[in-house]
Amino acid sequence: FLENTDADRLFAALEGESAVIAAVVLKHAGKEKSRQVLALYPEDIRKEILRLLFSAGKTDPRALETVAQSLKKKLI
Repeated sequence: FLENTDADRLFAALEGESAVIAAVVLKHAGKEKSRQVLALYPEDIRKEILRLLFSAGKTDPRALETVAQSLKKKLI
């Protein structure tokens, strides 16, 4: 569902979330969508999210499902 979500809407849904949550979401959003959303963040937060993206290992599937469900509710 992330690929079909407008970058501005996805960014708005992630506002107020930690850089960790943003990194988890953007890791699964696809390269182009992630690039578009990252461009909307202030530089300091963008750098932190990128650092987390490049250092992140696998995300626990249960945690990923929880994040996905929460994000879907925000996007409805």
